[in-house]
Amino acid sequence: MNANAQQSDISPKPVQEFVFEIPRMDLIKTLPVFKGYIKNNPEIIFAGFCESRNLMMLKMPEKDLAIVTRALQNMNLTYFLKQNATVDQAISTCEYKEEIETSKASN
Repeated sequence: MNANAQQSDISPKPVQEFVFEIPRMDLIKTLPVFKGYIKNNPEIIFAGFCESRNLMMLKMPEKDLAIVTRALQNMNLTYFLKQNATVDQAISTCEYKEEIETSKASN
């Protein structure tokens, strides 16, 4: 294997932003369970949860979308993927910005 081939094997996958609306997600009960599902996948970056708008924000390669949706399905949570929404847009619509920081700190 040449150096160029080896280089391409380890290059990072492009990260995309995903915003989910999850009506029954909450900071205390369901969010920690969800974070437990994704904690062993370092490519899935939890960017925050806005409880007042039920918006969860993630950054990850598109290939990991199946892991997230499977976790939500295993939790029996209805979710809506917000097409073309960005993390910044979701944060700007959040009624209580401190919820996002709290969600990042919780397990």
